[in-house]
Amino acid sequence: MLWHPQWIDVRPHLAQGQQPVVLVQRPLLHGESAKGGVFGIAEVARLGTYWVPEADVLTTDGGWTFAKSGAHVRAPVVAYRTPERALASIWGLGIQIGVAALASLRARTDAVPTECHLLLGHECSDLSPHASAFRCYVGLAIRTEDHR
Repeated sequence: MLWHPQWIDVRPHLAQGQQPVVLVQRPLLHGESAKGGVFGIAEVARLGTYWVPEADVLTTDGGWTFAKSGAHVRAPVVAYRTPERALASIWGLGIQIGVAALASLRARTDAVPTECHLLLGHECSDLSPHASAFRCYVGLAIRTEDHR
């Protein structure tokens, strides 16, 4: 599986009271070339079915959307809180999110994941002295194999 990590600055979204959202570009059928050696509709065709969790995958199993058309996929970036204020808990949170997302996705489709856009808020916030934890922002856009 291919991984595409992307760091985003969530501060402008949070300052406006909006949930951070990233538009992930679906790949062109013919690659990045403007012509690609093909004609007609193939020049604008996009590949991939993308599955995106719309909410916290650790506390809810609902709210997945999928996109099979369009140039972009809308992927919300969700706030997560670590159970304690330790750097290792950030790593553990990432593993928990990945395993929960995979289990939730498998309940919806048998399609095999081929790539994942991992959207990471830059940076995790230290919640001390109010809480002994970190707040991290994570979004996922998971592409599954194309069925033709």
